Amino acid sequence: MLRKICNFILLCSILVAVTVDASTPMDRWQCSGEIQVSGDNRYQAFFLDDLIYRYAASDLSDLRITDQSGKFVPYLIQRGFETGKIVESIDHTILQKGFPKKNDLYFDFKVLLSGPNIDPVGSVLRFDLPNLEFLKEIEVLGSYDGKRWEHLAYDQLYRVQNLVKDEVDLGQSEKYSFYRIKVLNDPEQLAIGGLAVVDRSCNPKWSDFEKETKLKYSVKQESKSTAITLKNPNRLRIKQILIKADGNFKRAYQLVNGPDENIIQKTGEIYNFKFKDCAVSKTEIDLSGNPYSNPTLIVKITDNDDRPLKINEIAIKYYIDKIIFENVESKSYRLYVGNPEAVKPEYDLEHFQSYLEKEAQDLVRVENCKANHSARASEKNSQGFKLAFNIIIGVVAVLLIIFIVKKLNRDSTV
Repeated sequence: MLRKICNFILLCSILVAVTVDASTPMDRWQCSGEIQVSGDNRYQAFFLDDLIYRYAASDLSDLRITDQSGKFVPYLIQRGFETGKIVESIDHTILQKGFPKKNDLYFDFKVLLSGPNIDPVGSVLRFDLPNLEFLKEIEVLGSYDGKRWEHLAYDQLYRVQNLVKDEVDLGQSEKYSFYRIKVLNDPEQLAIGGLAVVDRSCNPKWSDFEKETKLKYSVKQESKSTAITLKNPNRLRIKQILIKADGNFKRAYQLVNGPDENIIQKTGEIYNFKFKDCAVSKTEIDLSGNPYSNPTLIVKITDNDDRPLKINEIAIKYYIDKIIFENVESKSYRLYVGNPEAVKPEYDLEHFQSYLEKEAQDLVRVENCKANHSARASEKNSQGFKLAFNIIIGVVAVLLIIFIVKKLNRDSTV
């Protein structure tokens, strides 16, 4: 009897294993597309599109490339989030003089060098502003010697209803040793406490790793609040949410996890003021430090006793990733994603990322991306067989224990 039970367990194991492994390895990937070689360069590159993100693992660990013979091809991933990361360096300044001229007020700052033979480089000016409400138009000028001045920008500085704008973006990195700040029409004589010259840098091609699109959404009015549910079925890595709404408003918001509204991802304020003497606006939610990729997310806007905002449109900016691989004399390749059992591969190319970025690359596209529904069915069947196998093993184990106990009892009575 014991031998029959063991043979039965062995037979079940073989049947389940054969059934699970009946498909070929690449049939288990849920999405695939064609890659056509373009150009004669050694390295080929392409950006991932939305459908691929829907099926791929969040860390892209299940991404595979095969050549015409079906062999795996090594690749390198350039992550959009990493490429768009901003690195800051700060140079401080000293106020040389401040003086009025007509209705304007002037401030001349000299940049303090951080070391010998180092140029003062800055793309953003950050101001130390007084703790009082104001809104001022300013002109920024730069100089190499403190004598000849060049116009750089017009902008605003303000502190309105606890909303602060204390930075001016110069648009590009500059190497001026002196900055002149001209506060326009300032009979009140705004006191600027200090100025920092900030250089923000990232990959020169960071914009290639970002895209913008509109999301579908639904709006639900709740007690003194509005819940905006955003649909992100392709699990795009959201960098920024852009809310376009009418009217003058200042509202607090919470960004919460769609499946679990108790998990708060971010809090802040959006506002829009457009009056004769005051025009300031900030209606975007910045997630660049922690991109969000869940299929659903909810923006809860606190209305208090005001009317709900009239939402005209919601768009997002999101990160995309670039894949680089070596052309191994194959005319076409295939990309596969979407296998929860796949383990992230380790390729030598990962050690040469800084060099590959400088190599000539042919930019290609992934075409005819299709979902492999049979892979999903196979995965479900596999899970079903595994569950059935575990149940069978459990039942057999119980029967085996009962059999052994009865046999021991019989032996003890003899």
